[in-house]
Amino acid sequence: MILQPMESLRVHLERRNEIVDRIFDETAGQPNLIQFYCSILVDQLDRTGSRTITPEDLFGVHENEELRGFLVNTFMDNTTNLEKAIVFAAMTKYLPEKTGFDLETVDAALAEHQIIGPFLEIEHACQNLTLAGTFTKQGRHYHFATPIFPRILSESYNVDFLLRKVLQEGIW
Repeated sequence: MILQPMESLRVHLERRNEIVDRIFDETAGQPNLIQFYCSILVDQLDRTGSRTITPEDLFGVHENEELRGFLVNTFMDNTTNLEKAIVFAAMTKYLPEKTGFDLETVDAALAEHQIIGPFLEIEHACQNLTLAGTFTKQGRHYHFATPIFPRILSESYNVDFLLRKVLQEGIW
């Protein structure tokens, strides 16, 4: 998904394994995000006239406004209010240095915002978020699949405000 299209465009990847691994990690391997990410890199090459991508070229990709908008809008357009509330509440509790968050953490974060609901519905919503590529799951712990997503979301919006709006619109 990365090497062949780039090679077809005659783009040389310096330290290719490092670049591929990083693109895959930052996109959670989601084909549409990989395509978007690589398109941004190709646009950078077109602007500079270069045909070589280095690992250092990847640092600015997540600052691209189109990518940021794409990530946020895709999430906002394709999730239920409960799924949004789980993500927003998890962001208020989740600390990046931790190993992840489990259903108990999600439930506690929701309860802090007076969101009390059936366990199976919360679990099902977390499973949907995993299937949609918002979360990944290892054992009982969830993580944000795209590491830059929570940062981009919190830089784009006040997450507490979003959570209040979701509550006003109704979750159940």
